[in-house]
Amino acid sequence: MRRHRRHLLAFMVMGLAFASMAMREEDNPDVFGSLRSPSESQTGILPISTLAFDTVSTQGIPVARPSAALPLERFEITASAFVKQAEQPIHLNDTVSFIIRVSWKGAIGDVTVENPEHPILTGLELLSVQPSNKTSPESGKTVAEFLYLLRPTQKGTATVGPVDIHYRLRQSGEEGTLRTTSQALAILPVPINWGKILLVALAIITAVIIALCVVASVIRRRSRKAMLEEEAKPSPYERILGELSSTRLLLIEGELKNFYHKIAQLTKGFLSVTEGKQVMNMTSEELATYLESRDIDQQMRAKVLSILSRCDNVRYAGSVPTEAEHNDIMADLKTLIDAKTRQEKTGGQE
Repeated sequence: MRRHRRHLLAFMVMGLAFASMAMREEDNPDVFGSLRSPSESQTGILPISTLAFDTVSTQGIPVARPSAALPLERFEITASAFVKQAEQPIHLNDTVSFIIRVSWKGAIGDVTVENPEHPILTGLELLSVQPSNKTSPESGKTVAEFLYLLRPTQKGTATVGPVDIHYRLRQSGEEGTLRTTSQALAILPVPINWGKILLVALAIITAVIIALCVVASVIRRRSRKAMLEEEAKPSPYERILGELSSTRLLLIEGELKNFYHKIAQLTKGFLSVTEGKQVMNMTSEELATYLESRDIDQQMRAKVLSILSRCDNVRYAGSVPTEAEHNDIMADLKTLIDAKTRQEKTGGQE
């Protein structure tokens, strides 16, 4: 009897347990659904094999959920460093582009790359650093690039030391460091720019030629001007003729002796053109003696002495010539000048 009671009590407890479990399934179906196999999962929930899980307790029942952090290997983070002009000769006056490039598989915000410290430089000086980020749609990778502009300071071998690059994953906070290799560069002296030298030499030669042409033009103009001035300048005989014409004013003013003094001076000036200035200070007697020793045309010598004699009579003997005699003495001097001018134009032959 007691045995039957125990069996009946067990069946009642088991029934209550199954009834309680059924009620809990109706009240919270997602809890049990999350423990089903992938084939029994509802639409929109990824297979378990594709996710990383941790566990929490919900109403005392373990429940699996996806973790927010992705593994480091998922991003395939790599770093490289290189000199852009490595395949070309580098000279002292060149600018060298040293590039550090960090790439990962994912978006720009997935990985944070800190600005690297400046590399240790030998034979180079740092001009500037230019960081940049970009994503390649083709490869699905993001690249963080640091461009170092360097300038050689001496010829020979220059080096760029290794650089440590620190990064951190945004979701998990995991950090890492990559190190680049050092770079060695051969720095050559500044090349001789023959093209520039030839251009400068050509410019100098052109400038010299232009300067010589300008100088020659100035000299030619001055020479032509001097020739024109010389041609425009009256000859000594023309000057004497001009002064002879103006001496008549002395007669109008009653300056008789001054008129004949001027005629005597113009006559001596006529002789000084060929005989020199010394004849200007000679008296009539001294001039007659001088002309006797010179190879001068007899008619011209006689007329010169006649003019000087008539001038002396007025100046020293008190003679008073008539108006006709004034005209005659002026005409005689003019005749001498005209004859000498014609002789010069014909080359000494009349």
